[in-house]
Amino acid sequence: RGPFENARHEIQKLGLTDCLVARLADGLAAIEPADRIDTVTIAGMGGPLIRHILEQGPTQLAGVQRLVLEPNVGEATVREWLAANQFQIVAERILAEDGHTYEILCADRVDHQVTYTTAEQMFGPFLLAEKSPVFIAKWQRELQRVNAAVAQMQRAKVIPEEQLALAHAKIKLIEGVLTDASK
Repeated sequence: RGPFENARHEIQKLGLTDCLVARLADGLAAIEPADRIDTVTIAGMGGPLIRHILEQGPTQLAGVQRLVLEPNVGEATVREWLAANQFQIVAERILAEDGHTYEILCADRVDHQVTYTTAEQMFGPFLLAEKSPVFIAKWQRELQRVNAAVAQMQRAKVIPEEQLALAHAKIKLIEGVLTDASK
């Protein structure tokens, strides 16, 4: 309710009540076919929640041609959903502000199968190609985090072999991208 009231207040304050209507709903439930919505933006939450919202709203997404998504974590799960639901990423940006890193994904509905490599799903196809300083910094931090997790797993009385193998595979993938970026 709080964000809804803030939005209503801002719309009124800016004199936009003739062209904007705030609606309070769970996920995409406020979208009606008569709205003829062609673009949906979901921002400021984790990738798993964004994915959940998209999965719960297939009817509301029927006419949507573009998604603009800003997952603050779990970007790979969003990319996986996009590919599985015939949305192709057409642009990506990564930026850092006030100690936070943000990835913005823009995807358009297509009429063909979309596939991403493991690296593209994890890093983002456009971000992977660009390898900006913000991208490098993010993945250096993630590499440190995963290495610390591996060290903890290796000190456990019962080593979680499957999780350890996944962590090693992630480290190898990150190191490969960072090595390519330094060339």
